[in-house]
Amino acid sequence: MADRPEPAEIRWHAFLSHSSRDRQAVARIQRFLERYRLPDGSHLRVYRDETDIAGGELPDQLRSALSHSGCLVVCCSPAAAASRWVAREIDAFRQLAPQRPLVPVLLAGETPANLPPPLRGDELRLSDLRGRLPASLLWGKRRAELVRVLAKVAGIDFRLLLPLDRRRRRRNLLIAAAAVAVGLGAAASIPVEAWDDVTPPRARVFGCDTLDDGIALFDLNEPQAIKNIVSVHRNALGGGSPRAARLADVLPRGRLLPGGVSDAIGQRCRGSRRDWVGEPEPGVCVRLSESEQLGDFADPMGGGQAPWTDVSVGGRSALLERFWSRIDPASWQDYGTRQHPSDGLPVAASGNDLWLGFPASEFSRGGLWHSADAGANWQASQRITDVRSVRQLAIGLVVAGRRDGELGFFVRREGGFERLQAPGKGAQLEVCGELDGQPVLRADRRIYRRTTAPWWRTRIA
Repeated sequence: MADRPEPAEIRWHAFLSHSSRDRQAVARIQRFLERYRLPDGSHLRVYRDETDIAGGELPDQLRSALSHSGCLVVCCSPAAAASRWVAREIDAFRQLAPQRPLVPVLLAGETPANLPPPLRGDELRLSDLRGRLPASLLWGKRRAELVRVLAKVAGIDFRLLLPLDRRRRRRNLLIAAAAVAVGLGAAASIPVEAWDDVTPPRARVFGCDTLDDGIALFDLNEPQAIKNIVSVHRNALGGGSPRAARLADVLPRGRLLPGGVSDAIGQRCRGSRRDWVGEPEPGVCVRLSESEQLGDFADPMGGGQAPWTDVSVGGRSALLERFWSRIDPASWQDYGTRQHPSDGLPVAASGNDLWLGFPASEFSRGGLWHSADAGANWQASQRITDVRSVRQLAIGLVVAGRRDGELGFFVRREGGFERLQAPGKGAQLEVCGELDGQPVLRADRRIYRRTTAPWWRTRIA
């Protein structure tokens, strides 16, 4: 009788013998064995060959790996029972390392029919890993079976390893739950942008403007057709008590008004009844008037000629290539001071930067004009049309108008205008101003102020 060969030096703790049809389940077993931290802090080394053997004898590489493995883990299934190469790996391991253990695991099917032929008749305890292995890696009976396999491969008493594993799992689950709770708490406290409805109770707001001490809200009184009979809520959003005031007490910063109306409410900037005048900043007087220069225009009625517009800022005049007929204040003359400041032409100023806005009309889409040199030269913005309101705020220039035909609020950035995520539902949009550096906007009869709040407290206005 030939002597048994001496076992080679152990390089891998286990060799996984399996059919290629079971490669996904076997790969999960390999990951579990290799990633598990043993009580001494070490990890297992596992050999798994992914080559499909088409014929002939076992390659020398596999024979070498078998001889240097501490045990053979046989993954049993119908495919493995029908595989000649699983049987040859078992025979080769018994020949090369006869004193080392075999560890059979059952992946599918029933015994003994689904055992490879060399194992049939042997009294071996199988670890039952049938079922969905990803779920079995977490808890329960299949987890215990995996730990049993690991104990055999590592040479550790299963009765000692299983309680250690369960304590570790409970500790890890508690740590994970605490981490999730901390993460949710941190996420809940992250401030996000929100908009608070700050409309005063029982107010019927139809306009707004910026005052030196806060925001003016124009509250409509009876009869509604006479708009100059208003209640002005001074500093209503800044913590002060609303109080009524005459329209003549409000010097609008965000609108140009016809000269006759400006005189009636006591504005310091004066002009003729056909001029549009306003004071967007203290001491900065802006006046639009009809130019003597004519320009050609076309419209569905056949077109013709109309005068351009002269813009005067602090005595400096410039020609605005904008048809005067499109901003004729005749409707103001018809109603006199029954109009209110929110009916004027939008204007904004910040240093040498001036902005003029024009709403859409029957013959024009309106638009936005900008001067970067205190009114000496003007350029039109092609992206924003039908401008309802414009103001320079701490976050930048904010415009209520249309971009690509869509009505909303837009803020000017370096690359152009981007939509401000603000309440924009309504036919009447207006930028009122700001309080404590935060924008205040009007959408129809409601007033909104931007704020920050935890994400779970935010709502869409």
